[in-house]
Amino acid sequence: MGWKDMVDAMRQVIPFPGARVPRPVDPARALLDAFYAGDGNLAGPEAAPLLEASPELRASALVLAFEDTASTDYRLAYLGQSIGLRLARARLPLTDDHLVRLASVWATTNRELPAGNVVGAIERRAAEGALPAPLVDAIQRWVTRLEESGYHEERKVELRLRALVMPETPGAAASPFSVEDPWGQRMHRWFTGLGPERPAWEAILAHAALSSGKARPTPRWETQARPLLDALGEERFTTALVGWLPDVDLTWQRRSGWDPAYGPVDPNADLLKGLIWFAVLVPDEALAASLADFGERAFKKIKGYGAASTKLGNAVLAVLGAMPDGAGVAQLTRLGNRVRYASARRLVERALDAASERSGQSREDIEEIAIPTFGLDADGVKRVPLAGFEAELRLSDGIATLAWRKSDGKPQKSVPKAVKDAEPAALKALKADLKNLGALAATQARRIEQHWLTGRVLPVKALADRYLAHPVVGQVARRLLWWLEPASGEPFAALWHDGALADIGGNPVNVPDDTPARLWHPLLGDAERQLVWRDRLDELGIEQPFGQLWREVYRASDEPGAAVSTRYAGVLLDQRRLYDHAQKRGWRYQIQGHWDSWNAPTLVLPELEVELEAEPVPHSGDDYVFAYVVSGQVRFQGRDGRPLRLADVDPLALSEVLREVDGLVAASSAGARAPTTGFPRGFDWEDLAFGPLSPLGRTRRDVLARVLPRTTLRDACALDDPWLVVQGPKGPARIHLGSGQVQVQGSTHALVPGKKAVEAAKKAFLPFEGDAALPAILALAHAWHLGD
Repeated sequence: MGWKDMVDAMRQVIPFPGARVPRPVDPARALLDAFYAGDGNLAGPEAAPLLEASPELRASALVLAFEDTASTDYRLAYLGQSIGLRLARARLPLTDDHLVRLASVWATTNRELPAGNVVGAIERRAAEGALPAPLVDAIQRWVTRLEESGYHEERKVELRLRALVMPETPGAAASPFSVEDPWGQRMHRWFTGLGPERPAWEAILAHAALSSGKARPTPRWETQARPLLDALGEERFTTALVGWLPDVDLTWQRRSGWDPAYGPVDPNADLLKGLIWFAVLVPDEALAASLADFGERAFKKIKGYGAASTKLGNAVLAVLGAMPDGAGVAQLTRLGNRVRYASARRLVERALDAASERSGQSREDIEEIAIPTFGLDADGVKRVPLAGFEAELRLSDGIATLAWRKSDGKPQKSVPKAVKDAEPAALKALKADLKNLGALAATQARRIEQHWLTGRVLPVKALADRYLAHPVVGQVARRLLWWLEPASGEPFAALWHDGALADIGGNPVNVPDDTPARLWHPLLGDAERQLVWRDRLDELGIEQPFGQLWREVYRASDEPGAAVSTRYAGVLLDQRRLYDHAQKRGWRYQIQGHWDSWNAPTLVLPELEVELEAEPVPHSGDDYVFAYVVSGQVRFQGRDGRPLRLADVDPLALSEVLREVDGLVAASSAGARAPTTGFPRGFDWEDLAFGPLSPLGRTRRDVLARVLPRTTLRDACALDDPWLVVQGPKGPARIHLGSGQVQVQGSTHALVPGKKAVEAAKKAFLPFEGDAALPAILALAHAWHLGD
């Protein structure tokens, strides 16, 4: 062989430097590059050759396309994702190498790539035989990444992959709870330690997970849930859920930075939502009360964020209104009175309306019928034998107590140790009843007081059954006057006495069952009889749950011919206190600040809408939010939007609305507390704190005129409008009957009552509850008089 022949042979094996050697062309890559070079239209001519290629070519292109999603070239990554998702729709002949590469993409990507089709391909491969080690390794790396995510859809993928590569691991592999939040960690430990109940709980939790993305349980969901709940047992489920709900920390911050979030991560929140949905099948009062407590926490506002968990709060509302036998309606009403988040209150109203529509009864009827009794007898007592002792749950004048007795009937001062050891679940249930019973009684007082604003009228038979004879509602209703309107004869007031309604002379009344009855109001009777009734209740030692016989009356004639009321205009109000009080009393109001935020406190009633002007008063002490607003006119309009003059408004409704405004203004007046950050120009704090008495203040003065002569202060106090003058070791002090501020020798004095003064004030018999200023003024008077 000559030299030339040798060179030619070597050229076939070793290219010379600079020589161009053609690289083998990957057909799948060529088709992809042609698609990328076009306009990215999947329906265009550049995509057609790729979409119409052989299954083998499309399988290779699928893998390459998803690998391209990791490119820093945004267009390339986007087009790779779009064509990859299109190719993944078909069941292509993916090899083990293809699956390893695809799993590696999802194990390392920062992009949100739908994975359902790829996981399906891996599952089909696992059905054919054992997965190769490289694929198992890639899947495990994928699972590790998914564990760090709190997104529900990725949690589903994680569970599917775990079933493929870790099926032999009990508990951890099958647990549906994410361990990314404290509640999920506790539930994960509970689930992995389950014994014989595990199959039943697995079925319930799998069904609960179907709540994801849905607002409320559907009839089909409920139908499918029924046998699952029966398999476990309602009592077992109820006990578990009641125990879990208090442990959910809704204020736990799970993300930081620009977009914080609170409470359980999404997969756990969806599971909890589904578990709450199961309660729609359980007519249990204790469960309803526990759900209402949880709903209150869910709707509690977190500063700078909003409600802690609207998702879980809405789940509670959906269930309470639909629980069997109306078990949750009363708790729904209680929740509406306790939540202060405006949007949450509106959601409660909608839930009550929906419950009313489902039942075919009025809102008032369903609320009254569904009020729980907590197992109390007619005297408001429930006795439960436990471990040789007797627990006595009692409701008296709206105050709930829990006492213990030994087997011989003697009192036991504290919870017996035997009960703690032997009956922890029963003890926990009793303590929950104690808490919920007191809260429900307070709610009923507020609900009945609202009768004047809603115009509630009901037959006397319903009054007797739902109110007077009810062990909880009766604690409120039996201390009130009721106005009966028989078909023949004059209307009259009646009070529950000795097991029956009685007239002013104490004689039992006998009227037909359908006689209309309503809550008595001073506008319904004459002033002379009102004074007699006051004496009558004093004789009986009845303290009314709110001011009824001492009710202030506001009339249109006080402002003759007026289109609006201006009697409360020009009062400087602390905006934070205005907002808080408005939320408590059911007014709609949003905080105003240096943004487009103007609004007015608004009260929406069945026939009326009332608006109180609240103009901002900017001053140097403001931050982003206005510290003060000034009250303006009070306007009335019908629900049809038509403005109403004061004379056109029902007199009783007008009086009650103006009393509401009076209370709103008095509670939030800037004169109620000494300013700490300056005061706006044009306003004097002493003028606000020590000004003339409002109607509420005058009622307070009249009550003290009756009460003080019965106390140890009778020789040490004198009423000198608008003051209560008290003698003490250091001379006289003056307590303003409106603001409660104290003056000593003409200067404001900071007086904090001690324990003796507070206890002495509690001994005074007040004719009604609800005015926190009355006992506070009495405590201040005792403190100054005693030098406490």
